[in-house]
Amino acid sequence: MPVEIELWEFSKTRNKMRLIYRMPVEVN
Repeated sequence: MPVEIELWEFSKTRNKMRLIYRMPVEVN
């Protein structure tokens, strides 16, 4: 697997986690 795709996959999951994680933080 090329590094570019690996990094892209990583930031994709990170963005998803951030979106889910952000909501309670903003409500707080």
